Amino acid sequence: MDTKSTNKRGFLRVVMLGFVLTVTILAITVVDLTDKSHYLDKDYYLNQWGYSIHDELFVLAKLIKDVHADPTNRSTTVDKVAPQDLQRLNEEREQKLAKANAEAAAQFDQKISEARAAENHDLVAQLEADKAKLLSEKEQQIQEAWDASVLQLARAADMRYEVKQYSLLLRDGTFKYYIRDKGNDNVYTNLESEPTELEVRQSALITVQIPAASGEDSWGLTRFFQENRWEGLIYIPKKQPPYSPEIDEKRAELLQRYSQPEESSQPEQTEADTAFNDEVDVHREITAATYPTDFQAHATIVEKTPDIHAMLNAAEQGHFHNMISDAIYYQSLRERLLKEIFVLVIGLIAAAALAWYLKEQKAAEHPIVVNSLAVMRRLPLDIRLFLLLPIGLVYLIIIASHTFFSLPIDFGHVVQLFLLSPLTFLLLLYLLEAWQYYKNPSTFQEAWHKSYSVKLYALLNDSFANKGILFKLVTLFVLSGGMVLSVPAGLLALNAGGGEGTLVLLFCLFYSGFYLLFVLPYILRRLSLLNRIIAGVAQMSEGNVDTVIDPGSTKGKLANTAHALNRIKDGVQRSLQDQIKSERLKSELITNVSHDLKTPLTSIINYVDLLKREDTTTEERQNYVSILERKTERLKVLIDDLFEASKMASGAVELNIERVNVSALLNQAIAEFSDKIEESSLTFRVNVENQKIYAKLDGKKTWRVFENLISNALKYAMPGTRVHIELTEDDAAVHFAIKNVSSYEINFDADELFERFKRADTSRNTEGSGLGLAIAKSIVELQGGTMSLAIDGDYFKVNVRFPK
Repeated sequence: MDTKSTNKRGFLRVVMLGFVLTVTILAITVVDLTDKSHYLDKDYYLNQWGYSIHDELFVLAKLIKDVHADPTNRSTTVDKVAPQDLQRLNEEREQKLAKANAEAAAQFDQKISEARAAENHDLVAQLEADKAKLLSEKEQQIQEAWDASVLQLARAADMRYEVKQYSLLLRDGTFKYYIRDKGNDNVYTNLESEPTELEVRQSALITVQIPAASGEDSWGLTRFFQENRWEGLIYIPKKQPPYSPEIDEKRAELLQRYSQPEESSQPEQTEADTAFNDEVDVHREITAATYPTDFQAHATIVEKTPDIHAMLNAAEQGHFHNMISDAIYYQSLRERLLKEIFVLVIGLIAAAALAWYLKEQKAAEHPIVVNSLAVMRRLPLDIRLFLLLPIGLVYLIIIASHTFFSLPIDFGHVVQLFLLSPLTFLLLLYLLEAWQYYKNPSTFQEAWHKSYSVKLYALLNDSFANKGILFKLVTLFVLSGGMVLSVPAGLLALNAGGGEGTLVLLFCLFYSGFYLLFVLPYILRRLSLLNRIIAGVAQMSEGNVDTVIDPGSTKGKLANTAHALNRIKDGVQRSLQDQIKSERLKSELITNVSHDLKTPLTSIINYVDLLKREDTTTEERQNYVSILERKTERLKVLIDDLFEASKMASGAVELNIERVNVSALLNQAIAEFSDKIEESSLTFRVNVENQKIYAKLDGKKTWRVFENLISNALKYAMPGTRVHIELTEDDAAVHFAIKNVSSYEINFDADELFERFKRADTSRNTEGSGLGLAIAKSIVELQGGTMSLAIDGDYFKVNVRFPK
């Protein structure tokens, strides 16, 4: 049986560990899915990088147009130059020729005119020949400069065109296109043949079809295609093709061809060349402002920059290199998250099954769980709740520190589980405790009352309960701090001198005097009183109740405390006196009970012994029996009165409250004692204010009050005196009073007569039990009334008040 129990507990521990690990993996899964939920969108890559894709597609379309649709006319050098550049060069050439003619005319025309006037024909011929030679040389220089500029521009046009070819070649792996030019029926493509719709759907990541079908995205190329009268498609393949060595060959060829320009293409810098370079810079700035994206800026640099290195670098820039790999990466993320969703579903099912099994096996009562909760509950509830936030943050940080679902599995996975599992167990303990508090709110209230916050709140309440003391303490602290600061401040002011220093010194002296004359004596008086209070309390705690704490002339809370302690001392003294009196009355009660019960019992025993004697006569026997009857009746009355007094004192009496005529009850009670009154030497004087005085009372119990009081007067009133009985009423109550002269000296407190078995007859020779007044008082108080005694010498008075 023990082996089975041990195996069962061991298996339960394994299940608990499995449950903790399952919940840990679920938490990792939920956090990862929450953090990367946006990757579940199958179009996330397109939405995230849509602007870049649009720019790359636009650059591609422009490159196709420049390379295929608008190739440079390469038949002659002049035809390669842009018309606007050629026009500018021609205009500059004409301006230079006109300038050369003007300069030659200024140099030779006046001399030729003078030679003609002198009819020196040989000189005229010589001057005209020199002028023609100069113009010819100028024209040749201008033409050579023009030819060099044209050659440079043509070379730049060749370079731009080939760089565009290179740029388009770079994009062959990322973009596939098949475009038909409706203007000339040409086809521009990098495919072997026109792809079918099935081929495109199977291999394309993004497809641009112009004209676009309804609902399809044209990525902003519709207008560009329409302007160029194109139709066809461009698509991005799903797989990255292998790198083509043709790209490196093309780049090397361009660098070799254009890095070292030919000697004939490096003429002296002309005004046209300077204007061209300025135009490049201006155009670059305008393009950057108009097209802020990198791709279009790069395309413009390729269009205008004459340096081959800058042109190649610009052509190689762009997001197109990583488009396919990025798309594949995001797709792999989505596939991984879908697998995580499957893991989440399986984990939830497993966790639910394990939780059900643990509940059935009462795992919450397992020693590991019970002891762990006990250790955790050593911390106050509010501290545990506060720690929940950093524990949760640490939990999330550990999850974020390592991608658990990444492959291959390595040591980081083990470390992450090793760190997270104890935290998961701790969080599960939090949940279990919350559930227990929910099921048993009283335990939560008990734990909350023991929390640090409640204790701190109570402490703050106690601290601010007396705002006067708090204000005085703060004021004294500030004044004392001022005194401490005034000393160095005064010394510094004394050292500084001057008018301001003198004022500061005077203020410090005045403040010090004020502190020493008023504040310091105030503090010392309070400290002296506090020491007297401490000493007095110490003496009181040792039992010296006669100690008196002298508050002196001090006023305030400490003085009030001293007076309060003195009053407590007086109360303690009264309590001790009452306790002594109570002990004395208790002792008397025991003595009186013993005496009153023992006297008739002793007589009964003695007379029983006499009856047993054989020589007793019949007459004596009858006498003894009569005495025994009286003694047993006396003993029965004592026991009944004692039992009734006990019931009255405990309140275990059922009252039948009704509206009764108190006057009639009193008259009935007096009538019951009419024989005894006549036999006595007492004179009763009865004064009933009204024969119909009503009150809500128990009639039988109220009659017993009257009976006891009248009987008490008959037993203890001095013979030959008068007994006065009065019954009056007011709006709220009925008042009854009975007065007589006592036949015994009453030399003790009148209230002691209400004690059980207490008699004015200290010799205890009368027939009274000493219970009549106690019973009467209990009956009156049970009905909401009051009963009091008043003694003036031997004059004895009982006052009873019954509420209406």
